[in-house]
Amino acid sequence: MKILATTRESMFHGDAHLLQCSICGENDRNKLKVEDLGLSMGICGDDYSFCHKCWDSRILGKKILNLLGYPGGLKLITENLDIKVIK
Repeated sequence: MKILATTRESMFHGDAHLLQCSICGENDRNKLKVEDLGLSMGICGDDYSFCHKCWDSRILGKKILNLLGYPGGLKLITENLDIKVIK
């Protein structure tokens, strides 16, 4: 039996949406491990869900960076950091 779950529209979470894995699209709630995890780059973010297969993947970090549009990695701008070089 497949179970589909849709969030309710709310002031804090916005429009209702079907819970599904943000990487592979799996939408059976029994197969989801993480639901609506908030991820942000800066002050704005979105909610992402992940199935067991994708969450337990050895390359989850790489998949998340691709999903967010940062396939080469994500680093802060050097000008926004205080850096010390230790010899």
